[in-house]
Amino acid sequence: METNESRFKQNRAELIELSKVAKMAVKTGQFDSVNEALVSFYISPEHQTFKTFWEWKEEGYNIKKGAVSFKVWGTPKKSHRPQPAEGQDDEYQYWPICYLFSNAQVETARKMERATA
Repeated sequence: METNESRFKQNRAELIELSKVAKMAVKTGQFDSVNEALVSFYISPEHQTFKTFWEWKEEGYNIKKGAVSFKVWGTPKKSHRPQPAEGQDDEYQYWPICYLFSNAQVETARKMERATA
């Protein structure tokens, strides 16, 4: 059985690999940021607009059951290294994962309320 921690590590590893391609696109001037490149990889005829869970909630939408998020990098957080190497500062930036959902993965809150009534 897969644990939350192993799933998180897998998500992080996948995002790191995809970010390598995104970084090359940023270097060539195709995109201004890695996240901009990542989102462009996810765009399709079905998936056009990407927002966080809470951004969709604020606009009156619910995420459809079973929807799988799209991953980008969140705002970096200052953190401390668990065991800094000798001569290395123990403070560093930690980049959390930010989970996005597309327009194809949401439905209006009113529609969901009627379905459960």
